[in-house]
Amino acid sequence: MPVDTACSSSLVALHLACESIRNGGCQVAIASGVNLYLHPYKYQALCSSRMLSSDGKCQSYGQGADGFVPGEGIGTVLLKPLSKALEHNDHIYGIIAASAFDHGGRSNGYSAPNPNSQAALIGNTLQKANIHPETISYVEGHGTGTPLGDSIEIAALSQAFRQLTQKKQFCPIGSVKANIGHSESAAGMAGLTKIILQIKHGQLSPSIHSAQANPDIEFEESPFYLQRGLTDWQRPSSQPRRALLNSFGAGGVNACVVVEEYEKQPANQTAPDSCLFVLSAKNENRLREYVHRFLAYLRREPTIDLASICYTLQTGREAMDARLAVVASNLNELMDRLEQWRTGIFLPGVFQSTSRHRRGAKWAAKIENSESGQQTLSRIGSVWVVGEEVDWDSLYPGKHPERIALPTYPFARERYWISDSALHQQRTTPSIAQLHPLVSHNCSTLREISFASFLSDTGFYAVDHEVNGTGVFPAAAFLEMACVSGNIAAERKIRTIKDVVWSWPLTFQSGSTELRTCLRPAQDAVEYAISSFDDENEKVVHCEGTLLLSAGLADCSVVEHMPIEALKEQCASREDGAGYYAKFLQYGIAYGPSFQTIQEIYAHPLFALSKLKLPEHLKADFGQFLLHPSIIDGALQTVAVLAAGPGPATPHLPFALDELEIPHPRPQVCYVYSVVADPHEESQASRKFDSRLMNESGDVLINLKGLYLRAIKQQASSPHLPEEALVGA
Repeated sequence: MPVDTACSSSLVALHLACESIRNGGCQVAIASGVNLYLHPYKYQALCSSRMLSSDGKCQSYGQGADGFVPGEGIGTVLLKPLSKALEHNDHIYGIIAASAFDHGGRSNGYSAPNPNSQAALIGNTLQKANIHPETISYVEGHGTGTPLGDSIEIAALSQAFRQLTQKKQFCPIGSVKANIGHSESAAGMAGLTKIILQIKHGQLSPSIHSAQANPDIEFEESPFYLQRGLTDWQRPSSQPRRALLNSFGAGGVNACVVVEEYEKQPANQTAPDSCLFVLSAKNENRLREYVHRFLAYLRREPTIDLASICYTLQTGREAMDARLAVVASNLNELMDRLEQWRTGIFLPGVFQSTSRHRRGAKWAAKIENSESGQQTLSRIGSVWVVGEEVDWDSLYPGKHPERIALPTYPFARERYWISDSALHQQRTTPSIAQLHPLVSHNCSTLREISFASFLSDTGFYAVDHEVNGTGVFPAAAFLEMACVSGNIAAERKIRTIKDVVWSWPLTFQSGSTELRTCLRPAQDAVEYAISSFDDENEKVVHCEGTLLLSAGLADCSVVEHMPIEALKEQCASREDGAGYYAKFLQYGIAYGPSFQTIQEIYAHPLFALSKLKLPEHLKADFGQFLLHPSIIDGALQTVAVLAAGPGPATPHLPFALDELEIPHPRPQVCYVYSVVADPHEESQASRKFDSRLMNESGDVLINLKGLYLRAIKQQASSPHLPEEALVGA
């Protein structure tokens, strides 16, 4: 039954499921909450209604709260009568003591709550549960982070509690929305999950972004106080841990639930001498991962009951093709046999099969007088791994062990996006004409101007540009892609690129990839953003900036000249390219032949000068490039001499550029002159530089102004760069 009562949907669904069980309409129910944002229109609607937080934080009950942060989520619970759950030896997470919902009736608006209706609902729920408010030891509030909604909720709660108690500030309150955002139709399920986890760990987690309380809420005069830190969840005297959960829906449908801790009775059954541990998966790789998870779990839970583990796996898991059975008398023996199996050693009592051949009906375990319990379990394990079905309940003639929560199946997490097949087809179809080596085709629509780039993991930009053994797309190549896309779309030359930021690295760890360059006109300029999609199909922006178009067809700029030979004479040291690139390698930056463009480099305390030459194997396509990545990357490499300074060498990587001017054509051989742009800046974490690319006569061809480099902290255990060093590489 689909339920849509806005933000109270999942708690209303929970209540309807409980009522159906109480009324005999069903014996087992599944209640779920789902909230996904699948179209930009939803964000536009929320913004137009002024519902969203202005600072990106959901400040539940906190000062400065002005809206919520959208959150996505899916949550599901299985509901049974407590008597049936006990009869079936189920793992019980908590008890729904009471639930109720109502409609708020007349209010001041669609999203304005009615405090009297809220108070009546909360009082009704407490009455149905037949409990006193002072036995409530935690409230998981709705707490969307709106000044009106939060204050009305506390007022309604206080009104309901004061009918039976005048005690002040005895009950902590918080909201999971401050941590994960407001998941709207799944909000009630998110709050229930938080309560269940707090019951499991016996702790109350902090509700963040509320260091200063909402001034419209008088907590000092209410029964409540904000739960600001991680504390133990103290039980009221002779009472279980008990929580009240609210969900208030826009439009007026409100729901309330009381959740109790289930206090498990001590088991009085006799532990068996040995148990049969069974595990299965779709294939051996998944089976090994499953065993790995179980070993980690068993090390964390040294006191867990072995019989309950085995019974849960026998009766609560699907038997798949790759199977493993282990006979063990205690946890240490089980862990030892699993560890040995991982290394290829089969100890006695360990059985495995990787294919399933069903051979008959359910096989009943029967202990023969002539054999021990371990012999029987070994016989059962040996037939189960080859495909026999076993009547596991026949192993337990008396009281069955309890079913418990155990590690779940280790899914392979393989991607099956529809776009993958289309992307593969486009990559492998030779008939598609490429606009440029780095820009595949124009994919513009009426909504936006954009260009697609299919980048192969075997391209020179991937195999010859590595950081810590990972192919990383060069920062310089993003500039070329933006420039080419702008030229095609504007039908005019791009002469300046400004305000460049390299936000996130593009790596080739998962093979070939696709980029999208989006352009947006902005007065007399064009803004660009180059992005891709990650494994979760989330957009990742790698580089963005602004393109400035030329004023006309004629190039009227004045040629600036630099005295190259005079600059060489001023330098105290000279180094050839091979030695220079060997230093990069020490820090995990491996430049292949395509990016070893520096032939010689000269160092001066105030500037650096290098000679660049395009590798022979790239000359055939050079005419297609405006800013060849190998040449521009060589300019960025030159700055490293100045960034290192006289002290111990520290690797620096680019993350921003103020401006790049392109006044003249680029030759295949050029010089780079780099200086510190902020010589009085003492910070070593971030440095700013200017560079000029010149032809062999000293004429300036390209200006890079305001190139920012960030120092990368090395890991103590390795001279290589940490993972975050990939940004801007």
